[in-house]
Amino acid sequence: EMDEIQVVRSTMETIAENSVDGIIAPMFYAFVGSLISIGGVSLALPFAMGYKAVNTLDSMLGYKNEKYIDFGMVSAKIDDFFNLIPARISGLIIIPIATSILGMGFKNPIKIFLRDRKNHASPNSGHPEAAFAGAIGVQFGGKTKYFGKYFNKPTIGDKIKEFEAEDIKKSYKIMFTTSLVGIILFSTLIQII
Repeated sequence: EMDEIQVVRSTMETIAENSVDGIIAPMFYAFVGSLISIGGVSLALPFAMGYKAVNTLDSMLGYKNEKYIDFGMVSAKIDDFFNLIPARISGLIIIPIATSILGMGFKNPIKIFLRDRKNHASPNSGHPEAAFAGAIGVQFGGKTKYFGKYFNKPTIGDKIKEFEAEDIKKSYKIMFTTSLVGIILFSTLIQII
């Protein structure tokens, strides 16, 4: 039932959120784990896999509906806790660097991040979404339909332009460049520490 603009917006919101959940957060926990070793064996992989286990549980059970509201709440809250630092690092540092590399600029992603990052039901999802919205010049949120019901979500970003299918490609470019910046950042920190 969604029109093209809603599909593009939803896809971009998902890419923004998953740039943290699927990429930066596992890197972050691999980095943290690499600082700890037992018997000379680094805990980088167990930390990254542990994070992904928590995140996957949230994806599977963390729905706010009658069936899963109590059951999924624990996994959702644990996931919120584990994403606190990675979401903020991504939105404030990594995504603005990535968008600058792509020629989208550095200032607007940071401006929108600082202004709109808390305009989301999730304590973490708004951080990367704000940086993505600022970089591309779109506005996330607003009237949205979930499971057959309409909701008015707070907005994130300034509506400088309307959503276009081409914006999905821009989101992918930001996500992939964010991945590269994250690898460079965490690899450098490992060498320094």
